[in-house]
Amino acid sequence: MNIQTNQLSIKLKIKNRRNFNLQSHLHEMCDYSKEYEHDIVEVQKVNMINGGNYEIVISITRDLDCLGEPMDRY
Repeated sequence: MNIQTNQLSIKLKIKNRRNFNLQSHLHEMCDYSKEYEHDIVEVQKVNMINGGNYEIVISITRDLDCLGEPMDRY
């Protein structure tokens, strides 16, 4: 097993708080962060900053011996 782990820090600015659903946005961010079908993407931390904006830390774990198919983004 050849495991690689990366972390991403994403800043999320909220323009319309009335229609905002954090859980939905986190799910979309995790799905979009996958490069290969077997990637494991987890939200590590969510920090609220500057009056309603967020900083999200995502961890991506990948087995380099078993990547699976690349994710189709188009």
